[in-house]
Amino acid sequence: LVSFQEQQMQTARSAAEDEQHAATILLTSLSAAAILLAVAAAWLITRSITRPLSITLAAAQRIARGDLSQAVPVSGRDETGMLLTAVAEMQD
Repeated sequence: LVSFQEQQMQTARSAAEDEQHAATILLTSLSAAAILLAVAAAWLITRSITRPLSITLAAAQRIARGDLSQAVPVSGRDETGMLLTAVAEMQD
């Protein structure tokens, strides 16, 4: 009887360890996916800010050199779009 109970206990322990291992793999995978998603979102947000600013900087540098021939590309209704609009108006 004791031997049977020890065998049952060992089987239950093995099943619990297998479930714990599967849960660890699942949580690790979900964490890695969440981190990748956060990095991608941060990159997209950063790019949506820096790209219009670099366009604005290039336009301001052209204007500072006295080159008023190139049109300033105006896009967006956010703060960077308003900045581009102001630079375009300054050029005109």
